[in-house]
Amino acid sequence: MMQDINVQKEIEKLQDRIQVLNNIAWQEREMEWSDYQKWVNNFSKSECRVSLPSQEWAALHLLSKFLYFNDKLIRKLLRTLYLDIFRTPLIHKIRRNNNDTLEKELIENKYKKELDQTRFIGMGNPSESGCHLLYYFRQENSLVNRLFIHGHEALSQHSLGEGKTSKHKISRYVFIDDFCGTGKQAIRYSKELVSNIKKIDSEFEAWYCPLVGTVFGLEEIEKQKIFNKVQSVLVLDDTFKSFSEGSRYFRSDQVELKRDSRILCEYYGGFLVDPDSNDRSPLGYGDCQLLIGFHHNTPNNTLPVFWGTGADFYPIFHRYPKIF
Repeated sequence: MMQDINVQKEIEKLQDRIQVLNNIAWQEREMEWSDYQKWVNNFSKSECRVSLPSQEWAALHLLSKFLYFNDKLIRKLLRTLYLDIFRTPLIHKIRRNNNDTLEKELIENKYKKELDQTRFIGMGNPSESGCHLLYYFRQENSLVNRLFIHGHEALSQHSLGEGKTSKHKISRYVFIDDFCGTGKQAIRYSKELVSNIKKIDSEFEAWYCPLVGTVFGLEEIEKQKIFNKVQSVLVLDDTFKSFSEGSRYFRSDQVELKRDSRILCEYYGGFLVDPDSNDRSPLGYGDCQLLIGFHHNTPNNTLPVFWGTGADFYPIFHRYPKIF
């Protein structure tokens, strides 16, 4: 009885915390409390090897740890990508190549040339999130339109010799993405494209710069040696895997809660993964076990109990799946 009372107290604390998150961090989603209640009601199957009160406790605990990237935060990440990952390293390179000069005009003139020889490309199909981000990337960093092209334009420009000999010689392509989970999508989209361009112009550079990436996914891409530079604004290490040994989401004294949370996610996630998928992990694509979402979409690397819609399941964070 005492245990049930303690569980109920924990549930009430989490409800208060989630109410604050909903009013501040998740505000743009305009989620009604009734939506939250519908999601909680998903966890009501007695067949799950966790008691009903503990199911709610586990679900709310995970929800309270969810990392949501709203529109304002994404725009800040895009500014950081430009300033810290793109501009600053080039400034350092210019200074090194010019006896560590501090002459502002010289540095800026050479930087403008570097920028002029760069093209930014959205990772993936034009309908996907990488291309969607280019609009905000251009706005936030006050960049001119001609610096942005589609992937097929990169190959055609080099095939025609324009990328090597035109007035605006192209020496660098920067692929921008919102998220890198396992790295498979970035490899699939870019490997052939970059390889074909390098056959024409072996000196050009290709960079891959997602806003958020897992250590595993970024390392997998680096192993392929497709890109000259692979760097993410925010890197998620193994502590961001919900049920990893060093998970940041559970204290050392929350062993039972962590166990129940995993059982919960594996049980309900089993109903929610695509039966036709090559990866049917109930803990997210590639067994990533993540708790993240963006204002424009939720990655399938996130635990399916947050975005799944199968078996009359009501999602708390919507996911727009790709239709191939």
